[in-house]
Amino acid sequence: MTEGLDLHLGMDKGAGFVGRALETALREAIRSGRLHPGTRLPGSRSLAADLGISRGTVVQAYAQLIAEGWLTGTTGSGTRVADLPGPGPGPAAGAAEGPFGAGSPAGTSGGTNTRSR
Repeated sequence: MTEGLDLHLGMDKGAGFVGRALETALREAIRSGRLHPGTRLPGSRSLAADLGISRGTVVQAYAQLIAEGWLTGTTGSGTRVADLPGPGPGPAAGAAEGPFGAGSPAGTSGGTNTRSR
């Protein structure tokens, strides 16, 4: 259970883009070590109720952070902080890189856009 987990997320809901603010707050909590690898995060319903935001916003933020490699999600087991590689140089200010290095989020090739115009 995560009932004793206090995330201390510094989100500015008044600035709009609540989902991005949640993503940023969770990323920073992981980077700073406040959320340790393997820590189980609250369920989307619970976190949404605690923060006063929609469940869909939490689901989208979790999905984005899973795609970037910051979190892992397993059906029936919840969402947990991913095991990250050892410490390295911090990302540039404002960068939204994944925990596995600069450039593309984890698991993407960073290739050229081949979409026809």
